[in-house]
Amino acid sequence: MKSKNLGNIITLIIGVSMLVLGWIYHEKFSFIFVGLGIALIGISIELYLKNKKDTTTDKGISRNMIDSYDERTILVNAKSGETINYIMGFLTVIALTVAKLLEISLVGMMIILSLMIVRLIITPIIKNYYENRI
Repeated sequence: MKSKNLGNIITLIIGVSMLVLGWIYHEKFSFIFVGLGIALIGISIELYLKNKKDTTTDKGISRNMIDSYDERTILVNAKSGETINYIMGFLTVIALTVAKLLEISLVGMMIILSLMIVRLIITPIIKNYYENRI
């Protein structure tokens, strides 16, 4: 069995077990377990479909590895990463506003605010790192 398939199976098993734990402990931690389980199952399905359509060249090199270093793929990943970053920042601001309007506890608002501050601090550091690396 290939190590890729073994990784997919392990990820799927952990995801399903997280769903079961979320169902068993439905009072306290269901959101955490179910969310993690759904995310892991989604990752497992995505990796399975990606590896299923993968082919190799005559030299035995994976086509997915060749495509991952293609300039178009790198540009698409950069653009999509920036777009997701902006969308998540916008959604975080909306979450903080809704939390304030619904009078959520101070701890919840501080967690959301701290995520916004961490994002504001980390984004320029990461951008500077990649600009200097190129």
